[in-house]
Amino acid sequence: MKILHNDDLENALLKKGNKKISIVSAFASHTEMIVEQLLEDNSIKLELIISTINAFNSPDFIKFCQQKAQDCDKFSFYVDFRYNQSVHWKLYLIQSEVETEKVIIGSANFTNIGIGLNRDTCVMIQNKNLYADYLADIEQLKQLPEVIKSSDQKFDRYLQNYKTLHQRITKASIPTLANYLAINPMIELGLLVWDSYLSDEDEQVAEEVVAREHPTIKFDMNRDCLLVEKKYETDFSVDQLILCMNNQGKEIAFFYCLGIYPSQSQQYVFLFNFSKKVIRPFKLSRSLKAAMAKQAASWCNSNKHKLTYEDLLALCENS
Repeated sequence: MKILHNDDLENALLKKGNKKISIVSAFASHTEMIVEQLLEDNSIKLELIISTINAFNSPDFIKFCQQKAQDCDKFSFYVDFRYNQSVHWKLYLIQSEVETEKVIIGSANFTNIGIGLNRDTCVMIQNKNLYADYLADIEQLKQLPEVIKSSDQKFDRYLQNYKTLHQRITKASIPTLANYLAINPMIELGLLVWDSYLSDEDEQVAEEVVAREHPTIKFDMNRDCLLVEKKYETDFSVDQLILCMNNQGKEIAFFYCLGIYPSQSQQYVFLFNFSKKVIRPFKLSRSLKAAMAKQAASWCNSNKHKLTYEDLLALCENS
């Protein structure tokens, strides 16, 4: 038995020589790139089952997996539509060409945070019998009438009902900034204030990066790409939530950075959001946007790239 740390879980999934991977996870988000990387290996069969607890999982992630399963016969995707009665496992089964079958289990969901093991833990057990027992449990799970494969004719109907519930819950659950700060006293938020749009040349380079790194992803250049001077690259990181706006305090939105790549000139770096999921930690009310707009020009001139708790509290008090 081995306790996994840091990138151990992702490395175990992406290791060369894997033949079959079965994942059952209560929650799944921002792991589209891992799904794509696994499917690039034609020798791997991938099976993914996710739940619908609290209608948390993004319908966009579900649609992404449904489309991938439709395009790739080596990928089987299921959703447990039993809502709060649905599966709460965090289970990874790996069958390899040369190693004993692996069971990875713990608290790590199939999310970018879970896979990174920054706040979760799990153990890997190489045991053929334990692997077989869990594989049998998965087969039993798949027989339940509301655990539905994405290719099933009734899947879209179930998904539409789920999407309606997800939207209702998500809209109702977004806190105000004041409430958000009350439960997150140590919060820091990335900030990027830009003063111009991407040039045609920049857009062409960015499109080439996307085509090379993620050729199957539909990409919105105006929403999913930012350009930063290379000397400020260390101010930003992958898996970072960034508050963005222009220097006039308009087009205020949250941006979730999932990739950082150099420009052709090496003078800039591109920040990319390859996910369609929109993360809103707090409501961007009209009064809050007005308070941000008053600060936008000075933030831009000073190249401020981080909002501290005190910064956010001041915005809250002035909105």
